[in-house]
Amino acid sequence: ASGSGRAWGASVLYPNLGLTGSAEVQRIDERFQPALGYLAEAGVLRGQGDLGWWHRTEAGASVIPAVDWSFRRRLDGSEASLLLNPEIAYSNAAGDTVMAEVFVETDRLAGGYAPVPGTWLAPGSYRWQYLFGYLETSQARPVSAYAELRSGGYYDGRRDDQMLQLTWKPGPRWGWRVGATRNAIHLPSGDFTVRMATLRLEHTPGTRLAQSLMLQWDNVSNALGASARLRWLWAPGQELLFALDHLGYTGEQRAFQPRQTRALLKLVWNVER
Repeated sequence: ASGSGRAWGASVLYPNLGLTGSAEVQRIDERFQPALGYLAEAGVLRGQGDLGWWHRTEAGASVIPAVDWSFRRRLDGSEASLLLNPEIAYSNAAGDTVMAEVFVETDRLAGGYAPVPGTWLAPGSYRWQYLFGYLETSQARPVSAYAELRSGGYYDGRRDDQMLQLTWKPGPRWGWRVGATRNAIHLPSGDFTVRMATLRLEHTPGTRLAQSLMLQWDNVSNALGASARLRWLWAPGQELLFALDHLGYTGEQRAFQPRQTRALLKLVWNVER
């Protein structure tokens, strides 16, 4: 390993109407050993930031054109990546938001790897571009929605993602949320598509009791999971938590994958003296 065993970083934040932005950079030597905490990666120089213009209209809406950026480089030069992301976002006073973005990425891989089963990325340098956009309506309405769309390049292939989530709150105590996600990767080495569906029910009859039930399924593991939660706060610092999780399988997985059920009961009682 090379380097002095040191690490340094710097950051600046300028959040304002008009000119707005931020930037941060870190350099961590390969020999650096933190006395406390956790080091995710050593021997790297990395940074990220954004620069934009925040315009506020008389009606309370915000229009923010900006450019995001990030980079990462191994100090030995074996790996390097760069991302540039021009974007424009609009939010009205009610909280509805729409954003459109263009991503330009480069990546130099020191070794090959499989991003998803059945595909392979060889070592080397790659460059690709793609479009991304999302739309979100205010959650203050009884019915709200969130949608994402990504389409364009991915290394030496293509990737297309779609996500839609609908939320319905018929009253102050009940809430429903349903979502669907599709991620499709097309590479010269193979294709892979992930589909996932979720359903969540929330019930909050008061400030001291909350319950929820979530169902989730995906076509890769063919796992169908159910998760129930109950939280009862009967006094400050005193609460009861109950969780019940069940995992089953659909399709061919049902023949050789056992079902799993787990229950957890937790009592919290804080004593002050």
